[in-house]
Amino acid sequence: MPAPLSKSTRTLFDYLAWSFAVSVIVLGATQIDPFYVVQPVESSLIDHRFQSRGPRTETVDSSDIVIVEISQASFNSLPGKWPWPRSYYTHLIRNLERAGAKAIGLDVIFSTPDVLDPAGDAEFRQTVRQNPNVVLAGKIESERRGYTIRSLGENYGNIFVDSTVRFGVVNIQTDHDGVLRRYMPFTTSPAGQLPTFSFAVLNSFFEKPSSLTALYGDGFFHFAGRTIPCYDETSFLINYCGPSGTFRRIRFEDVIDDKDFLTVDEKKYGLEINTFDDPVYGYLNDGTFEGKIVLIGSTVPEDKDLFPVAIGQGRQEGDNQMYGAEIHANVIQNILHRDFIIREWFWMNVAIVFGLSLFTFVYTAGLKSIKTKFSRLIEILGFVIVSSECFIIWTLSTQLFIRHNFLVEEMSPLLAVAFSYAASLVYHFVKERNQRFLIRGLFSRYVSPAVVDEIVNNPEKLHLGGERKELTVFFSDIESFTRISEKLEPEILVAILNEYMSMMTELIFENQGTLNKYEGDAIVAFWGAPIPQLDHALRAKYVRGGRRRGSLP
Repeated sequence: MPAPLSKSTRTLFDYLAWSFAVSVIVLGATQIDPFYVVQPVESSLIDHRFQSRGPRTETVDSSDIVIVEISQASFNSLPGKWPWPRSYYTHLIRNLERAGAKAIGLDVIFSTPDVLDPAGDAEFRQTVRQNPNVVLAGKIESERRGYTIRSLGENYGNIFVDSTVRFGVVNIQTDHDGVLRRYMPFTTSPAGQLPTFSFAVLNSFFEKPSSLTALYGDGFFHFAGRTIPCYDETSFLINYCGPSGTFRRIRFEDVIDDKDFLTVDEKKYGLEINTFDDPVYGYLNDGTFEGKIVLIGSTVPEDKDLFPVAIGQGRQEGDNQMYGAEIHANVIQNILHRDFIIREWFWMNVAIVFGLSLFTFVYTAGLKSIKTKFSRLIEILGFVIVSSECFIIWTLSTQLFIRHNFLVEEMSPLLAVAFSYAASLVYHFVKERNQRFLIRGLFSRYVSPAVVDEIVNNPEKLHLGGERKELTVFFSDIESFTRISEKLEPEILVAILNEYMSMMTELIFENQGTLNKYEGDAIVAFWGAPIPQLDHALRAKYVRGGRRRGSLP
């Protein structure tokens, strides 16, 4: 038969079992999250880290991306009414080509023909086909878990999209809380995979085939010699360079205002400004667009191309809105500069959760096992340790994100600490209760209830393995019991013995004595153990005299 486990070994196994149970609960809660409680909090903690880092101006200053914005000022400056004639966009593309733009992404959906100027549609289509660096936008209907083609046709909602032009899907999928944190490099249709708009623009910039999409494998998306860490199998986290307004914006009307175009003000005042091709300050010759990626999109809230993102201005609640063109700019910037967010690996999260669970449980449970009159101080110390762990997790995760673009989960470590602390309380309660039951079961038949309570409340007074000390031993029997028993019937004798033993035992217990044994008509008891008693001899004397001593001093 194998030797029984020692107490320390059993305690170690208890600690490991409880820590493992906490780890399983935490990982299950964070990975499965059936009530969708943990994930929204984890997502908001990601936003907090973006906000703590703030805008990355050093990256934007060297950016190869310029945004041409369709703003309210553009509506006021251009003579044509909205929707603008297609000739405006034709003029814009030609001017950008003259200024040396390497890739042009037009984040505008042309869903219907221009009935007022059909010739303008034909000229625009021809211009797009003649300039293969121009990328158009298309849309597909979406489901919750992905994109599927429904009823928008082969032109994807844009009448100028066909097999001869570059285009990308502009659908954007937000998280459950409505915030846009992730970006999908491609979408899947019955015809195959389609590049999303940012990747279609990059195909143009890198002079890749228009249908090229990123490849998924081993937890990464592979595209144009770049390895993009996945957040999940369909998307990666956008590493926002800053809030809305971070990238340089140039107004639409300023790009088409050349010597061949008259704005409202030029007609009104009879003075040509020509912000595009002025020889002194015009965009044509100042290098603004030379070799750059130019994104054209709306910055008018009424166009509903505005999304909540992970970073805001930080001035007030709800100022984390960003226009679609700016979102594409952030994605393109990330890929151009290989500036990606690396998500913590699952095995690393498991190791951290188990390590924190084990440390927190062992430490707090060990503190509670310390018997001292300063028990309140022990409780405070345990709470301080747990609070310090949470503070370290919070600070370390923020710094890893700010300094190394490394994203670790915060909720699972925090829950591991909290649950382990709660588990140590439960463990301590169960252990204490079992100990009380054991002590009561062992001593209730031999000592008085008052002594049992004293042992339960102060188990450290028990010393197993023997101890040398001064005791008072009491021995009592019935005089001439043999002669008496010979004259009585067995039933009567048993009744007399029961009454005698009961009375003597009650008297011993009332004087806080410990019953050792019954032996025939004899009773053996002692005082001074297991609870020390200074007056143990006096208590025994009271029993001998048939007196009641009272409560334990």
